[in-house]
Amino acid sequence: MAITLPGVTVNVSTANPVPGAPTATGRVFVAYANAAVLTPSQGNVFIAKKGADAIAAGAPSDVGDVIDVLLALGAPDVVITNTTAVSYTAPTSTEWGVGLANFTADLGPGRVLIFHSASASSNAYTALLTFVQSSNHTAYLDGGIGGTGASALNAATVASTAAGLAANAGAKYAGMFVPGVNVPRSSGSTSPMPASVIAAGVAAGLDAKVGNAGRKPEWSFGVIGSALSVAQVFSDADVSTLTTGAVNVVRPITQLGSVVALNSYNSLAATDVIMVAFERANFVMQVKAGLMARGAFYIGRPKDAKGSLFTEVLTALNGYLTPFSGPNQPLSKFTLQCDFNNNTLTDNALNINVGLWFAGVAEAVTFNLALSI
Repeated sequence: MAITLPGVTVNVSTANPVPGAPTATGRVFVAYANAAVLTPSQGNVFIAKKGADAIAAGAPSDVGDVIDVLLALGAPDVVITNTTAVSYTAPTSTEWGVGLANFTADLGPGRVLIFHSASASSNAYTALLTFVQSSNHTAYLDGGIGGTGASALNAATVASTAAGLAANAGAKYAGMFVPGVNVPRSSGSTSPMPASVIAAGVAAGLDAKVGNAGRKPEWSFGVIGSALSVAQVFSDADVSTLTTGAVNVVRPITQLGSVVALNSYNSLAATDVIMVAFERANFVMQVKAGLMARGAFYIGRPKDAKGSLFTEVLTALNGYLTPFSGPNQPLSKFTLQCDFNNNTLTDNALNINVGLWFAGVAEAVTFNLALSI
C-alpha cells in the first residue's frame, strides 16, 4: 500500500525493488565491513541494481536489504565496497577511509554512507567527513537507531555529538539522521534500517522527480511510505533539541496513519548561513560534476591569444547552468569566469571560477574548477 502526496511517495519493500530513474546525483555509495570476501565487478567495488546480485557476489544479506531499500526509495543503483579491518566489529577511521577511497571519481558523484553496527561512531563520522572534503560526494551520517528503555537515544547527547562535528571542514557536505525506520527485510521479518540509509534513498528519488538535487526531501517531499514505523518516537521537545543541533529526524505523520517522513534536512554546518541547508551541498555536488563533464569536451584544445577557447567554454557552461536559475529553481543567479584574469597561455590548465547564489540568500558559494587540457 502506498499513499499519494506531492513529492516522493514510496512503498518500501525488499521484494523485487524497481530502481529509480538515472540522474546525475542519484547513485548511492555504501561502505560496510565484513570478513566475507566481496567479488567485485569493478576494482574494489560492486555496482548493484538489486540486493540479490550483491549477495551472490559475497555481500551479507543485510547489505542486500540496504540496497533493495535504497532502490525502492528511488536510487538508480548502489555502489558497495567491503572495508578490510583488523576488527570487523569496530573498524578504525583509517580503515573506513581506505574503504571509502574505493569510491573513485570515475564512479561519479552521489550520496555516501557507512552501514555497520558501529556506523553511529566517531570512527565512521571522521572517515566520512574526511572523505567528502576532497571528493564530490555528500555524506549521510547515522545518528543511531534508537528504541525504548536502554536502547533509547538521548536527544541532547545526539545533538551534542553533531555540534562537535560542526567545525569539521566536511560538515557542510554532511547531514546526520535519526532514528531507525522499521522496514521489511528479505528474511520476511521487519527490523530497523538506519535513518541515514532512508534519507539518502529519499533524496536520490527526489532528484529524479524535480530534475535536480536542490530540493529539500522533507515532510511531503520526504514521505517514505506507508505501513512503516520508527524505532523511537521523539517528543516535540526532543525534536526541537535535535533539529536545533543540526540533527534531522524521521517522524511519524499521525494524521495520515502509519506514515513516516523527514522532519528537516540540514547539514552539520549549523552556523553556515548558506550550506546549513543540506540540499545546497547536494546541488553544488551536481553542478561540479556537470561543469566538469562539459569542460572535458575541450580537453586537447589549445588556448589562443584571442581567448576563443575561453569564450566557447563559457558559452557551454552558461548553457548548463541557466536552467537552474530563476523562479522555482535553486539559484537566483550565477557567475562564471574563464579568461586571462585566471588563466595563462603557458600551461595546459583551464581554470574556471564559479559563483552560485541560492534563492533567498545574499551570499554566494564560490569554488574553482581546474581542467587539464
